[in-house]
Amino acid sequence: MPDNNTYTATSYVRMDLRYERQKDHTYPIILVVYHNYVKRKYKTSFRATKEEWELSQSLKKSKIPKIKLLKSQLKEIENESDRIIETISDNFSFDKFEKLYLGDKAESVKNQQDVYNGFQNKIDESNDLGKFGTAGIYKDAMICLKKRHKILKYGDITYQFLKELEHFMLSHKYSISTVALYMRCLRHIYKRAIRAKLILKKQFPFGKSDDDEEKYIIPSPEDNKRALDEKDLIKILNYQPTWESEAKAFALWRFCFFCNGMNAVDAFNLKYEQFNNGFLDYVRQKTASTTKQRMTIHIYHSSAIQNIVDEWGNQDRRPDNYVFDIFNQKQTPKEQFDTRKRYIRVINDRMQDIAKKLGITAQITTMVARHTWATTLMRRGLSTTFIQKGFGHTSITTTEKYLGDFTTDQKKDAAIMLANLIK
Repeated sequence: MPDNNTYTATSYVRMDLRYERQKDHTYPIILVVYHNYVKRKYKTSFRATKEEWELSQSLKKSKIPKIKLLKSQLKEIENESDRIIETISDNFSFDKFEKLYLGDKAESVKNQQDVYNGFQNKIDESNDLGKFGTAGIYKDAMICLKKRHKILKYGDITYQFLKELEHFMLSHKYSISTVALYMRCLRHIYKRAIRAKLILKKQFPFGKSDDDEEKYIIPSPEDNKRALDEKDLIKILNYQPTWESEAKAFALWRFCFFCNGMNAVDAFNLKYEQFNNGFLDYVRQKTASTTKQRMTIHIYHSSAIQNIVDEWGNQDRRPDNYVFDIFNQKQTPKEQFDTRKRYIRVINDRMQDIAKKLGITAQITTMVARHTWATTLMRRGLSTTFIQKGFGHTSITTTEKYLGDFTTDQKKDAAIMLANLIK
């Protein structure tokens, strides 16, 4: 994988496995150029089978004439690309690269660099980095956009365009939360296009506040407070499961709750080596790859946590083994992603069944465990700062989004306390 930084463009050839030609089982070979976190793909005239491709990429010299020729041709493409990048390295842009690399074809390639190419680049990049959830969100956003506009250029995106797009999504029963999510995706793709000099910064149609005249403001969904009240929480925690699948899902939900409302994916990734000196230490998967937000969370290893690990943890307790048998060491990142989605769905389904048995109307999911942990502590007087640290948030504003309201009795007590100040 090339070194993709802000200053240096890099390139390499690769096989595009999305397009197999059935008659000879060959795939197109493309040139990929990275610059400033943007990836562009360029067609070449070469095709190869998977076996031919692997042989062409081997460091060993091949005696097969066809492979020797293919290696030479691909090397010529990379050398030419590297030469052009070096020539314009002080002020690189894809426009300049394409004019030198493609010549007369540059204009047609430029026309192909539409918004959906930007989305596809982001999707491919996210998949390459193992961020399959992000890739899925951008793919869904692109599908939604294509329902409205089969072809979409960056220049088409204006304030009026975005207002009409918002109306289209709402009229087709997309929730405000989904509209906001997809609009943020589109805004991100547009910003990448600006960095790649595909469009001028002054044309950016998104704003941050109502003070930005003729700028589109992404709608803010209403805060969805999903915490259980304490009576329902006590019912849940004292429930006795009746069958194994329910019992395992119930145990994992309680584990997440007792572990500071831990995200399920973090629970699935835990290893025994993270239990030390009476505490469980972990870094959230969501922020593990960042430097700004990376924070180690320390959780006291309570008896409630230990009881769940004793009953449902892997019996092989070597330090590098997973605590729970959701993941295994042989799975690829994509397989783990699919497994976690499937198992979170199982947990949520089982917990919803339990709620019905207990007469609880609120929806119960792994995310509700997170909201409930925070809100329960807040209602019992713990500070928002304490909850923030327990979540591993760098911003207290993020933490506040998880907090439910105070109870009716708490509001009543506060009002009476103030009234009693009158002599």
